[in-house]
Amino acid sequence: MHHAWSITTNLSYKQWSTVFGDAPCLGALVDRFAQHCHVIDIDADSWRDKERLERSRRPPRKPKR
Repeated sequence: MHHAWSITTNLSYKQWSTVFGDAPCLGALVDRFAQHCHVIDIDADSWRDKERLERSRRPPRKPKR
């Protein structure tokens, strides 16, 4: 039985060691993971950061009464 998985991260494969530490099996994990997957690399600005920056530039809203 096959299952569909979706894993999202803002880290490249080379940076996974910052999450998993010096796990001896990290190389095997990345190889096994990347063997049968589709990698979609999106090199773009973060929408959340853009929205946060725009909100910080707006004047504060008056509280509702």
